Amino acid sequence: MVARQHRRQVVDLGRRAGGGRFRIPGPGYGFMHLLNSGKTGSGKSSTATKLIGSLAGRADIVLTGDDHKAGMELLPWSSRFTETATTLAHTEDLLGRLVDQVDARGQTILEHGHEQGRTIRTWESWMGPRLVHVVDEGAELTYSKTAVELLDSLAARGRALGVHLIVSTQYALTADFPTTLLLNLTGRICHRMGTAAQYATALAVDQGELRDHGFEPIPEGERYQGVCYVNGIPGMADLSRCRTDLVSDAAIDRRAAATAHLRWSPEHVFDTRRSAGAAVELEAETAGDRQGSRRPEATTESPTPAQPAASVLFGGLTS
Repeated sequence: MVARQHRRQVVDLGRRAGGGRFRIPGPGYGFMHLLNSGKTGSGKSSTATKLIGSLAGRADIVLTGDDHKAGMELLPWSSRFTETATTLAHTEDLLGRLVDQVDARGQTILEHGHEQGRTIRTWESWMGPRLVHVVDEGAELTYSKTAVELLDSLAARGRALGVHLIVSTQYALTADFPTTLLLNLTGRICHRMGTAAQYATALAVDQGELRDHGFEPIPEGERYQGVCYVNGIPGMADLSRCRTDLVSDAAIDRRAAATAHLRWSPEHVFDTRRSAGAAVELEAETAGDRQGSRRPEATTESPTPAQPAASVLFGGLTS
């Protein structure tokens, strides 16, 4: 039980330079909004995949996404994601409903935060699932002022209410995204970029700080895929150099199949009353074994007896 609880508390992504694992706190245990940056071929997508695969194994997490490449990037996870927007209009609608969730959750805490015999100021597991929204390419959202404003609202208010963001992008976005949005994407993972200025922007530091930490640009080439600098991650030194484990397509497919039964239906996520009603099931499921217990969503898919329970650490996802 202790080992399982530890796996719920961390997301394992790879290795640190100099030894040790590259781990970040999981949702409910200090997970921060993340900005995942890097040029094409840098390993940015592998980092996003590792994040998704780890979170997919938790029954108390709802996954939604934005993927404007016709849904192709997040397609392998379609059986686990509650909803994926593939157009700007769909993105505006989905982000709007997530903002509505933040508003409803704030009202829930306001009305019921004292009923447990203590003052509650942040979202807790018994109240309902945690929502993680994955943006495949942040720059695509900048074509919509509405989408950017909604994303900014989620970044400013969502974390305390159990709504988290993972935003991936090829470029530093200071010219495109509001300063408040960038300030609230506090966890930074930066793969290979083109210039020192882009590294500095992606890591939320100035170039002087890069020099002070002995920064060296990440070279091009396949052998450097997944190499990244990390900043703003609790428990890790500023500007730590790490490497995300690379993952094969076959491993992704296996992981998606093993976690498909943990998908939340849209009705349970966006219907506040049904979501609250499912919280009792959720609390039982997160406290004990998932195998054989009732799930928040009645689904036609179920884990086969031959499949092991999904590991939150994503350790089973190997090439």
